[in-house]
Amino acid sequence: MAQDATSAAARPEAVGDGRRRDIIRAAARLVGEHGYAGTSMRDIAAAVGMLPGSLYYHFPSKDVLIEEIFIAGTEMLSAAIAAAVSGIADPWARLERACITHLEAHLSDSAFATVVASESLKSPPALRAKLVAYRDRYETLFVELIAALDLPPELDRSIYRLSLLSTLNAVSAWYRPGGKTPAYIARQIFAIYDHRTSPRR
Repeated sequence: MAQDATSAAARPEAVGDGRRRDIIRAAARLVGEHGYAGTSMRDIAAAVGMLPGSLYYHFPSKDVLIEEIFIAGTEMLSAAIAAAVSGIADPWARLERACITHLEAHLSDSAFATVVASESLKSPPALRAKLVAYRDRYETLFVELIAALDLPPELDRSIYRLSLLSTLNAVSAWYRPGGKTPAYIARQIFAIYDHRTSPRR
């Protein structure tokens, strides 16, 4: 199993305290397993031993709850990336480490990472717009990392970033635990996108 990139520095207690935290974590697990459409507020209430009406006291709708999961998930991923690249000076090495951390998180057993990876394009339009905004905020980290690269001038950095992240995110469709590690896969993908113009040190 991949190392859970939401451990240590990547696991802030941003999901709240006590009962609210338990609800968000249970909802993340259920939505990660069954998706937005396959998870009801009744399911979430049952998972935490609560009456459905009591759940609505904490969260007025499923959309609000999903948004809270997404906020917590993107904050965890952002913290993981920031911790991973801290102290690394070379821009290419920083991007490689970010790719490894991103893929390890998405292939880990973290329900929050699963929801972030899968639900931004599957939710109802009004909610989807909010989730995409949080996802884009997280991906700003990659905008900054790629801006520091010595890429050939003819390469469009926006397309480069979107293609790199899409390739990393697509791994979950064919990855099987017990085979090549997420770190190995991420390094191989990174090598495809390694277009540095200066000699490798």
